[in-house]
Amino acid sequence: MGLILGICLLTTTLFAQNYTANYAGEPGFALYINSPIGLISKMRIKAEVRFDNNLSIMGSFSSYHNMWAGNQSYLEMRRYKIKPLAKQTYQFARIGSGQTIGGNYFLAAFGWGTQRFFGKDKRFFIDYSRGFKVCPKIYGEDLEKGIGNGFKGLFYILGPAAIYDLNLNIGYRF
Repeated sequence: MGLILGICLLTTTLFAQNYTANYAGEPGFALYINSPIGLISKMRIKAEVRFDNNLSIMGSFSSYHNMWAGNQSYLEMRRYKIKPLAKQTYQFARIGSGQTIGGNYFLAAFGWGTQRFFGKDKRFFIDYSRGFKVCPKIYGEDLEKGIGNGFKGLFYILGPAAIYDLNLNIGYRF
């Protein structure tokens, strides 16, 4: 992760003078990874394809460890509101599925977020979003199977199926 972040920062600095045609809102491709704090419970990677100034589609895969071992993947559609280059806001809708020790679940989410760009060329950014998510069980015994020690219920509060969904990601736009 440090190597990826280092390459992104180095590239941002080296090519800042040559980056005059592309802006953050133009069509392009971006990669996201979860914030360093999020590595405590998961590893997430997202890839976004932006079709025009306002519309993009994204694929995401998260691998959870520790208390909520399993994975989650979803497709996300974003509708951006054009702002000054240092900041862009968006609305999103997600649909996907996840798997834990106890079974499989479906997920649907919606919400809003912000991207803040850094550097002269506006390629490196921090993306944070908040919204609401529902995760009904598709099949299996108990999605919280294997969670003990009084932590039952946290799967739907702080875990992969959190009803109030908060995300913080670091990204780089190519």
